[in-house]
Amino acid sequence: MENIDRTISLQRKWLTSELNSSGKPHQESFTVVTYNILADGYTPEHFFPYCPREYFKEFQRFPQLMRELDHHDADILCLQEVGEEFHRIHLEPMLRNRGYQGLYNKSPSRAIGVAIYFRTSRFELKKEELTDGFKVVEKELASCTDFDVDASLPAAHKEFIMPMVFCKLRCRKTGKFLNIGTFHLIFDWYKSIDLSTLQLSSAMRYIVEFAGGADQPHIMCGDMNQEPHFPGYQLMQNGCLTDEDKDFFRRRVDQNRDKKKPCLVDQVPDLFSHESKHLKSAYKEIAGFEAPFTCHEDYQALNVFPSARDAEKSPIPPTKQAKMDDSAKTEKLRPKSYRTEPENYGKEMFIATLDYLWYGSDRIQCDGVLEMIDESKIEQFHSNPNIVFPSDHLLMKAEFHFL
Repeated sequence: MENIDRTISLQRKWLTSELNSSGKPHQESFTVVTYNILADGYTPEHFFPYCPREYFKEFQRFPQLMRELDHHDADILCLQEVGEEFHRIHLEPMLRNRGYQGLYNKSPSRAIGVAIYFRTSRFELKKEELTDGFKVVEKELASCTDFDVDASLPAAHKEFIMPMVFCKLRCRKTGKFLNIGTFHLIFDWYKSIDLSTLQLSSAMRYIVEFAGGADQPHIMCGDMNQEPHFPGYQLMQNGCLTDEDKDFFRRRVDQNRDKKKPCLVDQVPDLFSHESKHLKSAYKEIAGFEAPFTCHEDYQALNVFPSARDAEKSPIPPTKQAKMDDSAKTEKLRPKSYRTEPENYGKEMFIATLDYLWYGSDRIQCDGVLEMIDESKIEQFHSNPNIVFPSDHLLMKAEFHFL
């Protein structure tokens, strides 16, 4: 333990846009971080048996978290899975002392929320909205005739109410406005993936309306809980679903839901779309592909430890080889990427791309992103969280400038 380099998590390269030949930041650039920081409410005592118990709770992982946030020094922080008490006692005071102002929104169903913090020397708050996936979806469904919310929506709609934060910031350098939102979509073991995708499309329509139109500067980021080969990602990228995407939903619903509550894509098909026509993913725009993973965890570690009691005496095997995603072709060097299917979650180590920084490219240009850390630096601890990496997710960062 004493010889471990605690700065391993900071050892990441910066990737710049091909349009920026000098590699230097634009004089009016600003940076945004999105990070699911892992709340205690999602980590029962038997989770992550490979993680030393003295680094298990939020407050125990706090020094590691602040080491990363301080190092990356972003102008805007979008954080998910922020425990209410942890935020009040630890996070908010520390960020305030560093010159940040924040907005925090807790889920009505549990003491966990999301937050947006911005550096007050760079931005000032002009408008805010604290809402959740429940309200955003129900507001739109209210206009749909013959749709009974209680009778038609899966139980997860009320059981897992995911908070959202939207704010309009004025840049002190340029006088221009930036609209930014963050979310943490429901997971529900992928049983209600049609619902989480509906929340996603509703959130996109919400931020476009909040911004004053699709041509206004807007960024939407957070934990989508969907991989690039899932329909939610395709909806964000293309603004609509394909027939193949709809069949994906139907198969999942048939396997997991009461037949009295059919697939939402067949009940309200028009709501599975958004109007941000030039929406782009920061990582795909700069690297040519999404990060190979943004979540690296093995919550049960069934193939490592027979029980949590054996965590300290059992050997740690190397991470098994992942499946390659050959569907995405690019001329750039592509790292090993992961592709899992919903029904496999919990049966093996979970390494997946779930977190994204999306932006409307009409008024914003992305200049660079923080490359994902080399997986070998995580493998020495088996997976995340651990004594160096404070969350099962990894920090994501991008640099933008106004057009």
